[in-house]
Amino acid sequence: MINNDAPEVGRYDPDAGYARIGVILHEDPIEESAETLPPRLHGPGAVVSGTVLVVDVRDSSGLARKYPAIHLARLYRALASELTAILTSPQVRHLSFHGDRLWAIYDTPTGADASAVLDLAARANTVRWMINRQLQYPNENLMIGYGIGIEYGRLIMINTDLDPAATGGNLAYAGPTLHRAAELAHRADRFDRLPIDVGVGFAGRVDDRGGRILTEVFQRDPDDQGCNGNLIDHALYEAGTTGERDSGPA
Repeated sequence: MINNDAPEVGRYDPDAGYARIGVILHEDPIEESAETLPPRLHGPGAVVSGTVLVVDVRDSSGLARKYPAIHLARLYRALASELTAILTSPQVRHLSFHGDRLWAIYDTPTGADASAVLDLAARANTVRWMINRQLQYPNENLMIGYGIGIEYGRLIMINTDLDPAATGGNLAYAGPTLHRAAELAHRADRFDRLPIDVGVGFAGRVDDRGGRILTEVFQRDPDDQGCNGNLIDHALYEAGTTGERDSGPA
């Protein structure tokens, strides 16, 4: 039980909060947009459609044991800053790094927009080789790894401001599409799987170019719940090297 006589950091009116909850649950006007994800929210919430890309860093507890805190901070800064630069695009609506995951949400109203996310995934996937090459450790157990999950579907876009008239700030996203993308990222690059997992919703969203990539490069899951592959951006893979190299990681 919280001691209500303790000094308050910020005042919260329980009765006003209870009343607000009633309004939100029973009266809030929630918009529904069929195919697009708006850059900002005008109102309390909306049901929208978009593509979620999640990067899930592997064995973070192991990294903490292997690296001093200062080195670990540098590693995460290198990873987060480069992934943020790579995954930023005109279609991105949300991009954040929390814990061991980077979340990116894209507006993909067309198949070409969805296929462009595949290009971004290839670049995000290849950053690991740039980082691991810079680490220059002979023991590959000290290299960073991660899985990437991509899914398209319905998203819940929420304005978390208490003022329902507030626009543009304090946005949050929820819904099963985020959960599914996180599941895909978690299983990618594990159990003999390749580093990028694509869900059926996203696979059905891409245009002909993206479809050819998924057909030629990816392996369809036996349970038909998506496909798994390894896309490489060769310009990134060759960064900082001289002379001839192989055609890229298998």
